[in-house]
Amino acid sequence: MATVIDASAIFSGAPVSLTVGGIECGATITVPTFEIAVESGSPAFTNAGGPVMGTRINRKATPSLTVEITEITAQKIAWAMPGSSEVGGLITWDLGRLADDQYQDVIVTSQPSSGGDVLVLTLENCTSAENQKLDFDDDPAKPMSLSLKFTAHYDPTTPKKVPFTLELTGGS
Repeated sequence: MATVIDASAIFSGAPVSLTVGGIECGATITVPTFEIAVESGSPAFTNAGGPVMGTRINRKATPSLTVEITEITAQKIAWAMPGSSEVGGLITWDLGRLADDQYQDVIVTSQPSSGGDVLVLTLENCTSAENQKLDFDDDPAKPMSLSLKFTAHYDPTTPKKVPFTLELTGGS
């Protein structure tokens, strides 16, 4: 059977929307990158040449989205510091256990440049707690930016359901 290429299923181009808790992220200077870190394994049987079908177990899966944003606001800086609060442009941060409202859904919507289906990625219950460095540079080619890695967190009522969805919706 010959390979058939479906051009409408080829996705390229920047997302048309990236929201955090319903707030549009704005301009990015790197491509948003989705990753799932998976921990799995199977027994190493002495009488088998390799992994045996039916014995593999997925133990952990951690979905995340990495993005670098350049539209700096107090609210977006607060995204980088889970547990912080922002009122009138003033950010304060208290360490400790995060309240439930500190976890936000991150939604990326992308459509292939050739038309076709829209791809919607939703990461549930996310926070970003990466080390931050803000460069105060006057070079317009190097705008100040926040590097955020939004990590999805499991809902305590469904601790085996990996907290993300991928949806292809009509268009082609």
